[in-house]
Amino acid sequence: MSMHIWNTRKLRDDLVHDRLDETDGLKYMLAAALLYVILNYSALWFGGYRNWTLLFEAALTLAISFVGTHEAFVANGAASGRDFVRRYCVIAVPIGFKVLALNLLVATLMHFGLPHVLTSDTFRDPAFVYRLLVFVASLAYTIIYFMRIAHHMRKVAMATSIRGGGDRSE
Repeated sequence: MSMHIWNTRKLRDDLVHDRLDETDGLKYMLAAALLYVILNYSALWFGGYRNWTLLFEAALTLAISFVGTHEAFVANGAASGRDFVRRYCVIAVPIGFKVLALNLLVATLMHFGLPHVLTSDTFRDPAFVYRLLVFVASLAYTIIYFMRIAHHMRKVAMATSIRGGGDRSE
């Protein structure tokens, strides 16, 4: 099945006639991850923050997103799994809120705490150390996000296979 990246009418027709399988769902989720990362980082880039570390972070985030989405697909049972996109999107909401809460907590601690630790007495270039910590934290949040999604996808897939395929009519 070919992807419809522009023709919404054909995609809608494929959805109506149930012509998309689990592997097609993976392709669309990978494309969504690609679009999200590009949109997010292009907003930063065109917003005036142009730096090689931004491009490096964007490339790493894109790679983590692709690997993470694929791992979630495998955790769901790969091509023989069920409801990949629905499960992924549903699980992504609470995981996203939890990672956001972690991000806000760590960012607040870094904002108020690091100026007392990252001084010219303790580091030659405190601003560089701060940027490095933010860079690492951003990648860590992305890794945590996808690891948790894959973990819960695996648990759902295992539980539904034990229950006899996870029939929604029960």
